[in-house]
Amino acid sequence: MFKTACTEYGLQLASPFEGLRNMKAELETQTNWRSLTPDEFARVTDALWSRPNNAVTLHGLLALENGCRISDANGLEVLDVRLSGDTPHIAFKPNRTRRLDKGSVKRSVPLSPALVDRLRAYSETHNRDKAPNEPFFERKYVGQNGRSNISTQLVRLIRTTTNNEGNREVVEHSLRHTFKDRGRAARVDIGVIDYLQGHKSPLSSSISDRYGSGVPPEHHLKDWERIMATTNWGVFNKSVL
Repeated sequence: MFKTACTEYGLQLASPFEGLRNMKAELETQTNWRSLTPDEFARVTDALWSRPNNAVTLHGLLALENGCRISDANGLEVLDVRLSGDTPHIAFKPNRTRRLDKGSVKRSVPLSPALVDRLRAYSETHNRDKAPNEPFFERKYVGQNGRSNISTQLVRLIRTTTNNEGNREVVEHSLRHTFKDRGRAARVDIGVIDYLQGHKSPLSSSISDRYGSGVPPEHHLKDWERIMATTNWGVFNKSVL
């Protein structure tokens, strides 16, 4: 109505409603995407770990372990993947490869030993001569076309593995929804869940902003381990089993 009135009367006014909607958040919470059931999640987990160690597989494994968006994983640089030290982790932050969108927060998320091994093997093959601020993944998988390619392949894998061919409720984003449900079932504070998976909220933003140089990855290691240990996260309708 505001825009219509400005057009009708020739007014040039700044909209007081600008920025009130978070379209990304609305998209993520729409009801036509769902979490995976524990059985579906187990099948997808087995399928991903048994795949060749390539960029598509690693995007899927990162989403399994930290509920990240494909775009967040896709924009990692070599220096963001920190595989040494007491707490190997991924540092999700704005960089030259990509900016975190307005729905994301900077965070440091722990990695399982198995995924550390996979990431190290990939890096030794593909990143030997790269500078620290170059993309971690092969350039053909980085950027809009690369993300679309990865998403398409992951959706196909997830639907085929879980017998959900043609089911539009089951997408690669289902891994992100599943992470949140597992966190709730593990009774992890919702702000910590949001922080770990990069969902911007007042609670996750307060965690992210608490340390000027970033939250130490070990700070929420116990919370992350509780989420990873959770194998049952809800009562599911039999129609989706």
